[in-house]
Amino acid sequence: MEDPLRGAGTEAGLILGTPAYMAPEQALALPTDARADLYALGGILFRVLSGAPPFRAAALLEVLRKQIEDPAPLVTSPRGPLPDVLVGCVARALSKRPDDRFRNAAEMRAVLELALLLLGAAEREEVR
Repeated sequence: MEDPLRGAGTEAGLILGTPAYMAPEQALALPTDARADLYALGGILFRVLSGAPPFRAAALLEVLRKQIEDPAPLVTSPRGPLPDVLVGCVARALSKRPDDRFRNAAEMRAVLELALLLLGAAEREEVR
């Protein structure tokens, strides 16, 4: 008996993923690579920082349309200003064109580590 979880892979043209975090190329059922995952991570970071996903709509197809066509808004936080490097990191991860995103996770990680250092420094300043 064949295990359905160990099939030959995803069918060509089948769209799988969470629409709120789906890269444009994925929403269009085009070939994807690791940069689609970095786009999804950018969407998750956007939600963590702002409290909402970057693209919202009442209908699923409208969310997908926005993922494909609309530029992502710059992330803001209800808790106060974010370091420019963090805002830029999220914006770059949410770029429509894969070539405009980070090349790989290590590159994105380096920018996030810098943002974390800046956030820690800002927090220490507030305590003084």
